[in-house]
Amino acid sequence: MDEPLLFSRRQAAKMLSISLRTLDHLIAAKEIPARRVGRRRLILRRSLEEFARHDHPTRLAGGAA
Repeated sequence: MDEPLLFSRRQAAKMLSISLRTLDHLIAAKEIPARRVGRRRLILRRSLEEFARHDHPTRLAGGAA
């Protein structure tokens, strides 16, 4: 197994080419599941791959989609 199974938030954001803040919003919205290991939040490689395979509509300010 050459690739890691879990990624830190910073690594995951870099892999998806998004900001750490955007990743945190996606985690809070449960669009990307994250696991807690101690004080760290880790993201499964499979979750990142699944997220990257789908289109995600932009949410406009005020809650309109």
